[in-house]
Amino acid sequence: MKNIIVLLLLAIPIVVPAQKNTNVWHFGNKGGINFNTMQSVTSSNQGVIDNVPIPIVGFFNTTEGCFTYSNKSTGELMISSDGMTVYNKNGTVMPNGSGLKGDPSSTSSGVLIPYPGDRSLFYVISVGATSAGNKTPGLYYSVIDMTLDGGLGGIDPLRKNVSLSFGTSGYSHPYAGENIGAVQHANGTDYWLLSRFRDVLLVWEVTSTGISEPTVYKGLYNIGTHYAQGLGYLKFNIEGTKFIHVDHNYQNNSVSRLTIGDFDRSTGIISNLKERNSPELSNPYGLEFSVSGEYVYFSSIESLSYNGLIMAKMEDIEDLSLTAFPVTRLMAGPSCIQMGSDGRIYGIAAGSRNIYIVLDPDSGDGKVATLTNYLISGTSGLYGLPVFAISFFNLAPVESKEVICAGISNAYKITVNLTGTARLSTLKWDFGDGTIITQNLPAGSTSGTYSYNHIYTSPGTYTVRVVPGIDDGDGVVYEDSDKTSEKSFDILDCSIVSNRMIRRNVNRQ
Repeated sequence: MKNIIVLLLLAIPIVVPAQKNTNVWHFGNKGGINFNTMQSVTSSNQGVIDNVPIPIVGFFNTTEGCFTYSNKSTGELMISSDGMTVYNKNGTVMPNGSGLKGDPSSTSSGVLIPYPGDRSLFYVISVGATSAGNKTPGLYYSVIDMTLDGGLGGIDPLRKNVSLSFGTSGYSHPYAGENIGAVQHANGTDYWLLSRFRDVLLVWEVTSTGISEPTVYKGLYNIGTHYAQGLGYLKFNIEGTKFIHVDHNYQNNSVSRLTIGDFDRSTGIISNLKERNSPELSNPYGLEFSVSGEYVYFSSIESLSYNGLIMAKMEDIEDLSLTAFPVTRLMAGPSCIQMGSDGRIYGIAAGSRNIYIVLDPDSGDGKVATLTNYLISGTSGLYGLPVFAISFFNLAPVESKEVICAGISNAYKITVNLTGTARLSTLKWDFGDGTIITQNLPAGSTSGTYSYNHIYTSPGTYTVRVVPGIDDGDGVVYEDSDKTSEKSFDILDCSIVSNRMIRRNVNRQ
């Protein structure tokens, strides 16, 4: 009897954004990168790095806050802003696009979300700065109408700089913080907004009828009223189920506090609110979750002990038995970080043309590539990267049985986790033997496990690739062939020769 050896190759999960609306970034002193065009670059410390977004020139100068929005199908830039001025794709100020009440010195000067129920409209949520000289602090919304100016977009003059209600918080706009988080509702249409200031958290629901009165969570530790206090980013994990706010204070360099909690995307309810602390965080300012949410990365600035990139495990952050959760300091330099559409985490440094890339955030291996002077000459990063609403599409590796025999039908499975307005329309299965099948899925398909049966006629090693077909909500189905989930399988000759006249197959279904 022959020995049967099965070799299963490791597969890497691929994050596939439901749309390409985060593909173009503008930030800092006219800095920018474009994920629509990728290239290989030699780093100063990790060799050649493939699939790096090309550098571009942005439209504005901003110390901190900024946001962009790109076409969800093509990745072409549509909207860019520093929080005060909104530019169209050509770099021209939109009609009524100046004078918004954000601020380039606000940590998160704003965020842009699609208007529920009307695909030609967008909400701009503007976040003012708490600096002493800012005369318009607070949270406001304006509406961009993309049918204006020949399809280039403009601000609706009747819906510009409308203040958000602070509800029963007991505070008015001068007490607003410099943070904003946005995550898509579980219904795939609406959105939630979250902001932290003083001793409260506020949650607003954004629907086709407008922005609700906020739900107010009181009794948190007070992050202060002085303009130097309570700075730092607020972000959700990619699934929108957990959030963290970092309490940056540039007058007290020893601050290292976090506000963390769980979030229900169906109801907007916050639970398990905690204050956490780790002195080794060294006055954190920026943060980002890895794709799985297992690791959290921080950037510290204005600290007396350490300024740079830090990594921690989310389970340690949430473990209340740890008085101070452990962290790993990775490298000095990065002032702000943000996940790219490729699932890697990108960082910039204030006043520098360097780009930093956490190559595999979910591995926890701490490898960070430095691309020295990567940004275009005359541009640079500062203290902010674009803020995006959380909406995601996670395509897991292809799965199957451990022993697969030639000549026998076998099921191959793929698990999809999807939030957002997009829906899964098709799955294109390429089995690596010349067989390519497009599997049509029921209308409105979202998260779930999908399978397809296939027979390999000959033994060998084959790579199964799956490409999703996305319905963007307008009935247009597009495939992103650059984003696939794949895994290699060894297909075996499972027959056993017992004599010259008899062949038996050991595969059992």
